[in-house]
Amino acid sequence: MAGASEVRRPRVIAERRRVADRIGLGDTATLEDGPALLQHLRERAPGQTFVLGTAIHPLTTVPLGLAIDAAIVAANGRTLSISHLRYCSFSMERIISTDPPRPLQATARVAELGAHHLECVVEVREDEHLICQARIGLCQVREGRAAPLSHFYVFDGESAPVG
Repeated sequence: MAGASEVRRPRVIAERRRVADRIGLGDTATLEDGPALLQHLRERAPGQTFVLGTAIHPLTTVPLGLAIDAAIVAANGRTLSISHLRYCSFSMERIISTDPPRPLQATARVAELGAHHLECVVEVREDEHLICQARIGLCQVREGRAAPLSHFYVFDGESAPVG
């Protein structure tokens, strides 16, 4: 089993955006996460009869969390501070393999640009198998509220932001 020290941040393996410091429809990112986190969450808690991840349902939350991370990267959210989950809908299409565990890849594409949120569509795969499909809505929060985002957007035919 993997220990907590083996868990790493998901790795960005591909990123495509029209303008480096803006967000455009169709911007994409693909992240890969190794099996260490899932393995760790499936370990027994020291001295207990239950596994560490019992209350968080790791076979669902690990792929969904990777989908959210991929959406944040596709939206340039780490740079632009657009990283708050406003909403999501998802379907689990297949159970993750646990023996042996394999890496997961999530590919996100910016699909909608709203006044106070943006939406990405995401697929999470294990090898060629679709594990999870999701629609992830992200926003930037200022003073406890979703902030306007349109000044971050670039549209078809533009090579630089408007305004």
